[in-house]
Amino acid sequence: MEPALADPRLPTSGDRMDHQPRNQAQPSPLTGLTTKLASVPTRVWTLGFVIYAYLATTVSAAWFIRQNASSEDPVGLLQSLLWSGASYFIWLPTGLLVWFILRAFGPGPRGLFALSISTVLAAVTGAFWALGVHVLMADRPLVSGDWADSALAHGPVALILSTAVSLVGLAATHRDRSFRAHREISHLRSALAAARLASGSSPSPEPVRLLVSVGQRRMTLDPHDVERFVSAANYVVVHWADREGLIRETLSALEERLDPNVFARCHRSTIVNLAKASEIAPLADGAWRLTMISGAEVIVSRSYREQILKRLGR
Repeated sequence: MEPALADPRLPTSGDRMDHQPRNQAQPSPLTGLTTKLASVPTRVWTLGFVIYAYLATTVSAAWFIRQNASSEDPVGLLQSLLWSGASYFIWLPTGLLVWFILRAFGPGPRGLFALSISTVLAAVTGAFWALGVHVLMADRPLVSGDWADSALAHGPVALILSTAVSLVGLAATHRDRSFRAHREISHLRSALAAARLASGSSPSPEPVRLLVSVGQRRMTLDPHDVERFVSAANYVVVHWADREGLIRETLSALEERLDPNVFARCHRSTIVNLAKASEIAPLADGAWRLTMISGAEVIVSRSYREQILKRLGR
């Protein structure tokens, strides 16, 4: 499950965004190195780990082969490297299969189910592959009855390697999703800051005014005072300052009259005032949760999340 990325309470329009503590401690070189390493793309980390794991396993297995070779039939250095390299080569395309499954199904239940099946199948394939390489390199043909027992002997190592490949794929996928969530939340923070500036700026020569019905009365309302609009058939429910009112208008028609720098559609039935959002947190399914100043929580669905980021040019 992805880590919680709840954003601390954002400053209000009266706070200084550029304020810096006077006695701010200088970051250590180790902190700077850690930050740079953390910013390395996931695909680079994964590729580097795969290369390291393959080479380390190949060299270690080659040493084991030479140590266990009989004195009557010694194994040379090059032969042992080719032997071990060929034995573990099967796990490179297995890694590509894991990548394809996670890209197609994601790390959710469907992806985990497909990954479990592929892990078992890859372990069986890897066991027979290692057996075939062993027979080829050792130049010792097996009788038909020994194939199953010999493949079973390679099974535990093949299952461990297959599981390790799947776990590396899952870790890389979650790291990539976490980084993407961090970037998107950063973009949304920029949108909230811009919305506060736009909401607090001087009004236009012809400001938009809303005619809201509250019980038996009608009143005009500045849209910037509204926290959110919620569709209700041919009406729109207006929420502001712990009060509610109605506008006889569709949500789509109302959206065309609102400032796009301040208001954003977060659901097919909801428009929020970004300047009234105090906290942001991503959810496990890719959606966002906005906590408004009033304490109300609004969910930004994945489809509208993408629209907001596209509108921001991200």
